[in-house]
Amino acid sequence: MHDSSDDKATGEVNSAVKASGRRAGRRRASWRVRLLLLFFGLALGLIVAEIGLRLAGVAIRVPYVPNDYVGTVLQPHWSGWQNREGRALLRINSLGFRDEEHAREKPRDTVRILVLGDSYVEAAQVDLADTFWKQLERRLNEQRAFGDRQCEVIAMGISGWGTAQQLLALRHYGLSFSPEYVLVAFLPANDVRNNSATLEPEAIRPFFEFDADGELRLDESYLNSPQAIHARSTSTAIKVKLLSASRVLQVAQLAKARLLSRDSHSAPKPAEETSDEETPADETRAEPTSCEPLLEPGLDEAVFREPTDERWREAWRLTEELLVAIDRESAA
Repeated sequence: MHDSSDDKATGEVNSAVKASGRRAGRRRASWRVRLLLLFFGLALGLIVAEIGLRLAGVAIRVPYVPNDYVGTVLQPHWSGWQNREGRALLRINSLGFRDEEHAREKPRDTVRILVLGDSYVEAAQVDLADTFWKQLERRLNEQRAFGDRQCEVIAMGISGWGTAQQLLALRHYGLSFSPEYVLVAFLPANDVRNNSATLEPEAIRPFFEFDADGELRLDESYLNSPQAIHARSTSTAIKVKLLSASRVLQVAQLAKARLLSRDSHSAPKPAEETSDEETPADETRAEPTSCEPLLEPGLDEAVFREPTDERWREAWRLTEELLVAIDRESAA
């Protein structure tokens, strides 16, 4: 005989299971909604922050990218505001230089002047019209210096470049524009050092050296270094593009760098680095042979002394030969 009480108990159990399932389903749905709202809120906040930073003209970094010919250029086609030192809108051309686009073929009624240099030519701190080479172009045209022909100045300069990279820029890019004149913006305070593989601390760049016959020979061994390989990797390229595209990421990277810098400066130095008592008086250098700061980081005062150190004599010899090579190849 069928027991109705068993059926009732079974029904109650099933109802309880179903109710529990519905409650669990509602909880899962509630968590999904919360996660979606959280994601939406974060995304909206980042978008608002990005728009706000762009409207405020905040740009933390000017992106430099590796280049197999000259070591480093600016990211081609990048544009943005530079406001870490001064304030200026930067637009980078297709070759990776802070300048307008220039046609390879020179118009018949045009005289071209190619300017090679470093940060003084890059001039990220001032508007394009205020760079010395744009002023040169404007004034030569105003004074009709070349008669009926227009003057066109082409700039190729990257912060940190030395004469070696300027020679390579002339070879790989500059001469294809058929310039009548080539100007080198030479900065003694660091260009001589930049040309020396033994003095320049930023070693991820091409250098020249002398071969057995005393001729200049290009040394591109840096391309095989782990740092250069990493700089040219896909992951680094993606990181550079993301940082270039997002002001929020730039601010985050700057904050991280400052925190790391603060931690490194606050860390106690080893006793041998902080004590002056262990340095004998007769070991005090009368002439600095290392790269010492002059007015700001990146400049060096040893270049203005008589080069009694072999490294500096070699650096000066290299620099002189590089300038001769630029002159010779420009006139060819």
